[in-house]
Amino acid sequence: MRKHFLLFWLACCILLLAGCFSPPPGEEETAAYRGLSQLLPAVQHYNVSIINPEDVLLYAYEKKVTVEPESGQLTILDTGRDYEYTGYLDRDFRLLESNLLFKKAVDIEKLGYDQRVTTCRADEGVMEFTVLTGGEVLYTKEIALEEQAYDLETFCFFVQALQNKGLNTFQGNVINMNNGQLIAVEMKPLGGRELQRLLDKKNLPSRLRSLEEAEHYFYVMGVTGWSRIFLTYKFYLILERQAPHRVKAFWGDNPTNRVIQWFEARD
Repeated sequence: MRKHFLLFWLACCILLLAGCFSPPPGEEETAAYRGLSQLLPAVQHYNVSIINPEDVLLYAYEKKVTVEPESGQLTILDTGRDYEYTGYLDRDFRLLESNLLFKKAVDIEKLGYDQRVTTCRADEGVMEFTVLTGGEVLYTKEIALEEQAYDLETFCFFVQALQNKGLNTFQGNVINMNNGQLIAVEMKPLGGRELQRLLDKKNLPSRLRSLEEAEHYFYVMGVTGWSRIFLTYKFYLILERQAPHRVKAFWGDNPTNRVIQWFEARD
């Protein structure tokens, strides 16, 4: 009896482990993600509102996304009263460097810092995070870069480029720049009953719940691998169906801090 129990327990552990590990993307799939930046419009302007589930505006800023014609390098610039961000990415959407600056006293007190600088040291395969306050370094953290690791903060434009290429799935790694965590994820389109269940939720703002599937692409992205044990919620992204598939909304379904980035294209 004890032997049978041990065998049963071992089988359960093997099944659990098999579910926790995701196979790495193949060479063909990885190649499909290269040079994607040049599938985006040369310039995009957005007014971005950060809203809560009750549709209350928390803060707002302007976002400009520019693609350099020859190199394909991306520049993402956010400007607002409470927040500024500048990020540079290469043509394959690898983050080269970024600078995030908070101006609002409440945010600074909550975070414990007012600036975050990231720098990619490609020759060493390292992403370095430096957190500062008042110009003084609080701490520095380094993480080893994976071949396929994308910045979560700019991921919506990566998906926009994918959709412009006719692709709507993704499996790989993203980097949460808030804590320097590397997360294995899988993204897929969302539709039918699954989408309706999402839009029926009362904890989403009415403007989001009223979006029509016929006019928008919806995506869901979940964590895979060991991280899903600790990070159980999912991320959602909405793009316009009409090319060039401009971004409409992006949020993480974090039950303790659910805020939605709402995009209004200006061009």
